[in-house]
Amino acid sequence: MTAWLLLLLAAAEPDAGTEARELTTVVTGGRLPQQLKDSTVAVEVISRRQIQESGARDVAEVLQARPGIEVLQNVGQAGLRMQGLGPEYNLIMVDGQRVAGRVNGGVDLRRISVENIEQIEIVKGPSSVLWGSDALGGTVNIITRNANKPLGGSATASYGNLNQVSATGAAEASGEKWGVVVSGGYERRDAYDYDRTTEATSGSSFDQGQGAVKATFGGRDRSDPKLDLRLDYTRRVQHGVDQGGEGLIQDRATRDNIAQGRLGARIPVGNGEVQVAASASWFDRRFILDQRGSTSLDQVEDTRDTVAQLDAQVSQTVFGTHTLLAGGQALLELFESPRIETGYGQRVRGAAFVQDGWAPQVGLPVSITGGIRADYDSLFGAAATPRVALRIDPASNVSARFSTGLGFRAPAFQELYIDFENPSVGYEVVANPKLSPEKSWGTNASVQWSPSRWLFSVGVFFNELTDMITITEVPSAQERQRFQYVNLSRVRSWGAEASASVTIIEPLSLEAGYTFTDARELIVGVPVDNQAMHRGFGQARFRKRDWGLTATVRFAVTGPRPFLQADGSVQYTAPFGILDARVAKTLGRHVELFVGGMNLAAAGGGDLPIPPLSVFGGVTVRD
Repeated sequence: MTAWLLLLLAAAEPDAGTEARELTTVVTGGRLPQQLKDSTVAVEVISRRQIQESGARDVAEVLQARPGIEVLQNVGQAGLRMQGLGPEYNLIMVDGQRVAGRVNGGVDLRRISVENIEQIEIVKGPSSVLWGSDALGGTVNIITRNANKPLGGSATASYGNLNQVSATGAAEASGEKWGVVVSGGYERRDAYDYDRTTEATSGSSFDQGQGAVKATFGGRDRSDPKLDLRLDYTRRVQHGVDQGGEGLIQDRATRDNIAQGRLGARIPVGNGEVQVAASASWFDRRFILDQRGSTSLDQVEDTRDTVAQLDAQVSQTVFGTHTLLAGGQALLELFESPRIETGYGQRVRGAAFVQDGWAPQVGLPVSITGGIRADYDSLFGAAATPRVALRIDPASNVSARFSTGLGFRAPAFQELYIDFENPSVGYEVVANPKLSPEKSWGTNASVQWSPSRWLFSVGVFFNELTDMITITEVPSAQERQRFQYVNLSRVRSWGAEASASVTIIEPLSLEAGYTFTDARELIVGVPVDNQAMHRGFGQARFRKRDWGLTATVRFAVTGPRPFLQADGSVQYTAPFGILDARVAKTLGRHVELFVGGMNLAAAGGGDLPIPPLSVFGGVTVRD
């Protein structure tokens, strides 16, 4: 059997997937379009086809079985952890625009639907030199679709357990100099509960509708000027039940309205181009807490976060080997909350950045990128973040990359100004307007080798975070405990990632990998809470075009996770695994039937409130 497999691999033609990877265009690593193989920074790309074949319905489900990435599920949201750093240290963008509405430090990836996504680009490690605050652990840039058909459309409907209903669709039209894509959808699911002995829910129900439109005007070639406009809106309602001591039961609900818009222009100039973009976002949340049988702990709280941003950059190729990039950014943020003494807060940010990409004419293909960004924030002052990256190709199928740089995270409004009280438990958390920004230094190195139909990748990373904002107990004149945000902690994370993928024969491809992460709080000398040291993943994809059949199986295994106890000891949870699968059959040219399942290993419960086993089926119609 082994001999037959070796003969099969030796006789195989070059993998079409490898060619597609080489031709994929990315923008996140260097803020300018370039082929993936030419990027000095390692960029992982998840294509639209991979998203469709996975059966994922939102970005959280897309990312939950990827190497070096961990989706952190809790009752109210799904955040992202990369390289040992949690949701507040990872920047989530759509077409280069920050996603509005961070809650508890992170963006809820479950509210970002996938029907209008072209690809997802992931850069691990500090990227603040290009994108500003929060990009310490990594950056996820969601690229939306452009119209590429004169007239076309698609619609998908599915139903699963927990009364989960999903109905999404998109329509597109385009001409020689224009294109429009309109998309939208509706999703809902019941709440779920792993502990039947209480009335509390482990996960909230949700009811969500979203819509988006993207229009482009101009030529398809980069030598032509181009204008693009994107508008999107999401409304999400969640319901859950909390239960405390002495029979305390509270019904909890949140209603989120999120709107974003972006208008951008690209103008070719000489051997480069000018890009200008104006964007705005609005996040409006109403939080309701209703105590059963009493009104003493009832709450109704409205929070609004509004951001207006202007970006401009100019690039130019000089001497044939240097690509120079310079630009700036201005941002105004208004935050409204009844927990702020004045009712609202305001911050103004300004930034300037420069970067040089140099491809020296030497014996081997080499690219060197160096840059620096200077930021000013009206709430804490200035910060400078340099970065250097190197790519060298010692052979036609081998690429080595190295990058190192600084990053920072500006304190959030909640940490600066908002006090939080929990009378039912008996504690309060006090804001601190004197907080400084968190700072980090990160280094990444990786090697990629792609012989024939194989792709091997191995990398190491190191991050050190200083002035980390944490919560510490402070003296209180009242009976309840009092805590405050302070710049106290220091975290160091390091580790390694390895993965391999192969297309055995035309229909079947396999991928597997492993991530080792050692993340510790250096001040107290304990592991970072909830950060597993070991994590593995894998997937198998079968695609037989003449049968009209596709099948995908994905899994991720997370090792024991540490949690610090009140007495200073550390306890570890049991490992768990996530298994997803989807099978689809095309009927004719336009109809596809599919069935699938998420979390088929039935992980969850206790301190792991991930959605339970879900089985679904549906239909997609495409023109």
